[in-house]
Amino acid sequence: MRHSSWILLLTLFATTSACALAPVVSGSAAGGAGLPTTAANAVSMVQTDDRDIAPPAANRAQVGAALQTEGQKVGDMLEFRLVAKQAVRSRGDRATGKLHAFDPKGVVKPLARVSYDVQNGGASGTKLTGADGSFDVPADAGKIVFTLANNHWSLTGKSGSYAWTLPITGGGDLGVVTPEKGSANGQAAWIHMLFVQAENKLQGYGVGLDWWKTSIRTTWPGSGDYYQGNSLNLTGAHQWDVNGHELGHALSDQAFNMRFGGGQHYIDRCYDPTIAWSEGVASFISAVISIDPADDDAKFEFMVPRRAPLRYETVPADVCEGQENEWRVGAACWDLFDTHGDGKDTVALPLPTIWKAWSKGNGAKAIGSLNDAYLLIGKAAPAQADAIKQVMAQNTMPFTVLAGKR
Repeated sequence: MRHSSWILLLTLFATTSACALAPVVSGSAAGGAGLPTTAANAVSMVQTDDRDIAPPAANRAQVGAALQTEGQKVGDMLEFRLVAKQAVRSRGDRATGKLHAFDPKGVVKPLARVSYDVQNGGASGTKLTGADGSFDVPADAGKIVFTLANNHWSLTGKSGSYAWTLPITGGGDLGVVTPEKGSANGQAAWIHMLFVQAENKLQGYGVGLDWWKTSIRTTWPGSGDYYQGNSLNLTGAHQWDVNGHELGHALSDQAFNMRFGGGQHYIDRCYDPTIAWSEGVASFISAVISIDPADDDAKFEFMVPRRAPLRYETVPADVCEGQENEWRVGAACWDLFDTHGDGKDTVALPLPTIWKAWSKGNGAKAIGSLNDAYLLIGKAAPAQADAIKQVMAQNTMPFTVLAGKR
């Protein structure tokens, strides 16, 4: 990548060439930023079976190899890049800078909520980078270890946590630091960025995060794309919609009063309503995280390649109808929330209304189907009962009433 400014490439301390494109274990900074999951915060031991969701392994391997090429070209020992218009050094007692990362399209963006700790023999305590990626350490820090972990999630690979070591040689402004584009750490940053985006979107829509009590253990690259207990396994760092779907499982498990279905499922076929509900609501959360609610062609890019792109405004006619199908369920949930009116969809419920209706502690039985979820939405927004019925009908749901005991 070309810069008008000078570029100083910093080498990793205490590493080998084999570590440059792989995660490194970073002592006390690794593994959840010192914020362990407790038994009191544990969520259900659910396992999803999402083999129909992501591309075949052969395709993933090809994509991964292509993404690694630039990182390999710059040299095995190079993991950090420092970009600054000029070298700024002072005799101040603080060293500051910003941690950024290349997104999948090569655009440099802030890397927020990354744990960082000083490793100079003294205990400084772990902090998090700011919304703009900013960090601030003592000038005599010696080195900083950045780790892709915080109180809400942690990322690990085959060699441990995804982390970088940055040497500090004095006070002043260090400029912008990024993991090397194309490296394993750089790709893992995409997952971290998506999770930060999830936090920001939920809070931006008015949903607080007080229910997110348990740190989600995330493995990439994993053996498949699935959620088990409180752990995510992901195969493609660039697959924003697939990763959002798996994150959706983890978030709905913590936030919602719901039941999960088990067993393999295919996105265009009929199966158990509980499976369709738990899969459909996970896709709905993925859409909330990454898709503009005003989009007139809301769709997923990587999910289920044989049917991609998966369109949510216009579900194909050959897809199984009703609440036994996750695509239809997800589309119905999206139509409750989105602001784009199509056909008979004239409703746009605030996300907090939907979230609260389905949340733990709602006093109802656990949601085991879209029909259960629909009845709760009707009680939460009775003034829009007719519009909600029309949304269900448009999405082939055979629901006719919004009353009934739960």
